[in-house]
Amino acid sequence: MAERNVKAAELVFDIAKTATESVNAQQAVEKITADPAIAAAVAKAVEDRWFELTEAGGGGIEGARKADAAFVAAGSHVWDSPSFWASVMLLPLVYFVMGGVVGVWGKLALNAEVTASIITGIVTLIVGGMSGFYFGSTTSRNKPQGTP
Repeated sequence: MAERNVKAAELVFDIAKTATESVNAQQAVEKITADPAIAAAVAKAVEDRWFELTEAGGGGIEGARKADAAFVAAGSHVWDSPSFWASVMLLPLVYFVMGGVVGVWGKLALNAEVTASIITGIVTLIVGGMSGFYFGSTTSRNKPQGTP
C-alpha cells in the first residue's frame, strides 16, 4: 500500500512539474503556492490524469481476468466463474429496462431522446462490458506469448 502511495505522489509531482514547467518538485510547489492560476492549472492537469493515479487494489481489468481464470481453472466449469454470475445477474436488467422503455410492461411517458438515451446507456454498459470482458479475456488467452 505504501509503495502504491509513493508512486501516486511521484506521478502527481511529475504532473505538477510538467504543468508548471519546473525543474524539480520544490520549484513546482513554489510556483503553485505563489500563483492561484498555476495552482488551478495543476489541479486540472491532475484531474485529467486521475485514473492513472487511482487503482482499487484488484489489478483492474487484468486483475479481474486473472482472478476469473483462477476460478475457472480450479473448478473447470463456467458456473464457477464470478464474472459469469455477475453477467447472469446484470443481463435481466437489460430486458427489464428495454421492456419498460419500448412498452412491453406499459408505455412510459418519455420522449424519443430520453428513450434512446436510456436504451443506449443500459445496452452499452451491460452488454458492452460483458462482451468486452469475455472477448478481451478470450483473445488475450489465445495470443502467443511475447506478442503485444
